[in-house]
Amino acid sequence: MFQVTCSIIVVLFVVPGWITVLHGVEVELAVPCNKTCVHSGQCVITPDPTCPGSGFKQTCNCPPSYTGEFCENFLYKVECDKICENGGQCVVNFTNDGCTSFLTSCVCPPTCYGELCEFFPICDPPCKAGQGECVVLRNSQLAPHLTDGAYCNCSMSATGYYYGNQCQHYQQTGTCDPPCRNGGECNYDGRCNCQQRPNSNSPYESFTGCSEFDPVCNPACQNGGICYSGSCECTSTDLGYYYGSACEQFQDNTICDPPCTAGQGECVVLRNSQLAPHLTDGAYCNCSMSATGYYYGKQCQHYQQKGTCDPPCRNGGECNYDGRCNCQQRPNSNSRNFESFTGCSEFDPVCDPACQNGGICYSGSCECTSTDLGYYNGSVCEQFQDNICNLPCQNGGTCTRGYCRCRHSNSWEYYGPGCERFRDYNICSPPCEDGSVCQYGSCRCISNATQYRSGSDCSDVTECMGGCLNGGTCLIGGKCRCLKEYTGVNCETYTGCPCLNNGRCIDGECDCVANETGMFQGALCGFFTFYYPRYPPVLNGGVWSVGNIYCPYDDVGYFHGNQCEKYSLNNCISSCIEPEVCIEEGCICPYNLTERRFTYTNDKGRCKGQYYF
Repeated sequence: MFQVTCSIIVVLFVVPGWITVLHGVEVELAVPCNKTCVHSGQCVITPDPTCPGSGFKQTCNCPPSYTGEFCENFLYKVECDKICENGGQCVVNFTNDGCTSFLTSCVCPPTCYGELCEFFPICDPPCKAGQGECVVLRNSQLAPHLTDGAYCNCSMSATGYYYGNQCQHYQQTGTCDPPCRNGGECNYDGRCNCQQRPNSNSPYESFTGCSEFDPVCNPACQNGGICYSGSCECTSTDLGYYYGSACEQFQDNTICDPPCTAGQGECVVLRNSQLAPHLTDGAYCNCSMSATGYYYGKQCQHYQQKGTCDPPCRNGGECNYDGRCNCQQRPNSNSRNFESFTGCSEFDPVCDPACQNGGICYSGSCECTSTDLGYYNGSVCEQFQDNICNLPCQNGGTCTRGYCRCRHSNSWEYYGPGCERFRDYNICSPPCEDGSVCQYGSCRCISNATQYRSGSDCSDVTECMGGCLNGGTCLIGGKCRCLKEYTGVNCETYTGCPCLNNGRCIDGECDCVANETGMFQGALCGFFTFYYPRYPPVLNGGVWSVGNIYCPYDDVGYFHGNQCEKYSLNNCISSCIEPEVCIEEGCICPYNLTERRFTYTNDKGRCKGQYYF
């Protein structure tokens, strides 16, 4: 609400959402100041040139001895007692692990080191006099396990520069003839670095001193190639690409490069253009398989031997690569014929008495059938029950086995005994506050480095005093959840990444490395789980990882199938909330097969954390 006061009569023109006053009259507005200041700090609103228009910014006016965005830091005078030499500066740092400790040290210039900057680095071999100086390489400040070093920082001038581990070599700036024009600069190799010409993505031609536009291509570009800076940029098709000085040669995509290993696989064409018009054909090595094992890899260069089944498989069963029997299916049944753990030597339990009315025996029990009019039940499917629901099914619901099966999608659903109620997943009641996201009818609260949000509408706020540093997140109780590389009350201390076996620290978790035969797992990637290599191979850039097939996708659709050999269009009913992406008919966490990076879902249903193949 606006409160308007003034000492003279003012004519007001009231428009919904606006208040207009005559020029030159001051107007007082009651604006909430809601920044949470601590230690008796006062919230004030002051003009800020970084805000749009004549904007203002809320800040905390702190009492003496306090500072910080929320007045959360106490000012304490500490004597810096280090007498630094050679231009070093005395600084004070502190640690806070229950007790606050102050540490004084010297920050040295690049040309010296030591507790008081009293030592000069020694470059071995030494730098050439007058051509460079020996400076310290402070690796220990990047990570505590690294050691400092020294190197020669070579000199540079307008006419050239020195280089080499002793600055013993000299490279003279080239002479451009003709001289560079139109703002171009002469490079060390005697060529002009030219500015971009107006209304074009290409620069002036460097060979003629930035004085002329791009030359023409002679001979002219063929097969749709485009002339750029005197060279042809060639085009590609579904079957391959053109190359050569005039795009006169063609490279067929149906050739395996690198070639398949002789006798272990053959090159076959992958006709993706027949799946969707925007896809291109390719080629892959179809690896060989025998009774004893199979070849795998991009060139069929690796071999995996079959396992040994003990006892041996019987009744037509085949020994799998993991040493278990794949048993045949028994006649007139959808269950396996024999038990795999005992070498396909025993049948599944039979149903006695036998199943009636089309029921199927499975593992000793009858699975009963249903029709449009009703369904069979009972131990042998001997009873028939009409499809009668106590309440009529509304809004397109169907009666199934005495209950209403209601319609639903990714963004809405009908529910209730008769499908009489409706819920929109994109509408939250009460509405979500302060940037939180409504998803599936519930508010997904978003916390940050200074605040933890909770509650049905994310309106409950807990402050983390001093804020969580270095990527830390404020949690319930006002405590910081630090990334694995940091520790301390405010995540202020760097400890290094503790992940093992080339695991990476990302978003507070260890992202473990996987390969064609398995994956490192555990909180610190400490143990390895073996998975058998995939046969037949995964195509179209798909990845076989830890027993799962990951097929690539694009903005139009997605590959799928046992080898990622099929392609279908996306059909998501509702839009996905970032970072989720639409694949098939739903929203999932994204993955990047080019970078071999996968995103997994954490226990709160959010896309967070990654592992690499």
